[in-house]
Amino acid sequence: MRREPPPTPVVRYRDPEPIGLALVVGELLEANLRADPDRARLLRPAAVEIVARDLGIAVRLDLDRGGVLVASGSEDGRADLVVVADAVRLIELVRAPLRLGVPDPFRPDGRRALAALLAGDIRLRGALRRPLALVRLARLLSVS
Repeated sequence: MRREPPPTPVVRYRDPEPIGLALVVGELLEANLRADPDRARLLRPAAVEIVARDLGIAVRLDLDRGGVLVASGSEDGRADLVVVADAVRLIELVRAPLRLGVPDPFRPDGRRALAALLAGDIRLRGALRRPLALVRLARLLSVS
């Protein structure tokens, strides 16, 4: 008996026509889940906000086992995790290779992301309360 592969998790958008950061993050999640269906196991209930402070924009991700709801904007600190950085730093963070779910200190891009975290250029709120959610988010968004 042949076993059916698990369905690809759904990435949904709250806005009928998403734009900007919401569209970019949503498409990144869709591409990563399609390219590596095993990433679906990383989907656990969590609310995440990603803020590009230099652009004054934010995206909210509501994750659950069935997929991700992507929305433009913020919901005033009601997220489990909040990532705040300039847009360039957010891109560097997504591009950084991971080791055990955090930027790899043995690779140049990983060191650059870690240095930005230590310098406060990338701020994480909720990481101490929800460390596994942070690791799962990093793996979901990582392009490396």
